Amino acid sequence: METIHFDYTYIIRYRYSEENEYQQDFYCTSNPDLASTSKELLDYFSFEDGDDIEIEHQIANDFNNGDYLSDGVVYCLNRKDLDRELVNAYIAYIKFTFERLTKDDIEQYQKCVIKDILDNLQRKGINIYAISQILKVLGHDYDENTGTILQLRQLLNADYRNNLLSQLAPQYKRKQLRYHLDKMDKVYNIKSEKSQYRIGVLMLVFSEYTELLYPNLAGNLSTLLRLLSDYYGIDAPTFRKKQLMEYIDPKTGKNLYRTIKKEHISFWDNLP
Repeated sequence: METIHFDYTYIIRYRYSEENEYQQDFYCTSNPDLASTSKELLDYFSFEDGDDIEIEHQIANDFNNGDYLSDGVVYCLNRKDLDRELVNAYIAYIKFTFERLTKDDIEQYQKCVIKDILDNLQRKGINIYAISQILKVLGHDYDENTGTILQLRQLLNADYRNNLLSQLAPQYKRKQLRYHLDKMDKVYNIKSEKSQYRIGVLMLVFSEYTELLYPNLAGNLSTLLRLLSDYYGIDAPTFRKKQLMEYIDPKTGKNLYRTIKKEHISFWDNLP
C-alpha cells in the first residue's frame, strides 16, 4: 500500500452566503501556502461567490514516528485532558487519508494505524477521546465497556482474547472461564480499579477458588497476573504472592486478602 501523506492541516472558518452562522472544519493538503481562494479548497467545500472563508491556523503534520501517526497524534494519545478541538485538528489528516484509500487498502491501513496506536500508548494518561475519534474515522465503534488496550488488540487480531484464554485453560473450560472472568469484572469493576494491590489480590483469590485454570499457573503468579491483566486490558500487578497475602489496606487497616475472600461470598463459592 502506498502511503498517503498530508503535510499540513488547515483550520477553516467559513459561512455560506445563505446561512447566518459560521462553521469550523479542517482541510488537509501538502500545499504549504494554501489561501482562502485556492481552487482545491473552494472545490472541496463547494464554496461559491459570496461565501465567507477564513484560514485560522495551519498545523504541520510531521511523521517522525512512522508512516501512519503524525507527531501531533502521538502527542494526543497520551495527554488525557487535552482540548478536544486540538485533538480533532491533529487527527483530521487520518480522515482525509482514509477517504482516499482504495477498497483493497482500507483493511491494511486500519490495522497499521491501530498497531501504531498500541506501539505509542504509555498506558497512563491515555486520551480516550482521541482514540475513540480515530476508531470512528476508521469505521469502528469505541466500546466504553471494554478496556482500551484490549479493544485495540482485538481489532488488530480478532482471535486475541481467544489466544489469551488458550494460555489460561484447556479448551473445554474456556467458555466457562470467560463467563466467570467477565462476571468478576462486573462484581468488582476490575477495569476501573485503581489499586494494583486490589487487582492482584482479586486475581490471586480467583486462582485459588477455581479449577478452570491450568494447574501450572498456580506456581507462576507473575504469568497468571500478566495473562489476566491482558484479558482485561489493564496494567499487570507486579507483586509477589507474599506481598499480596500480607498487604494491609490503608483505608480499612485490615488484611486485604482476607477481606476480599469475605466479600461477595456467593461469587467465590460458585466458581467451578
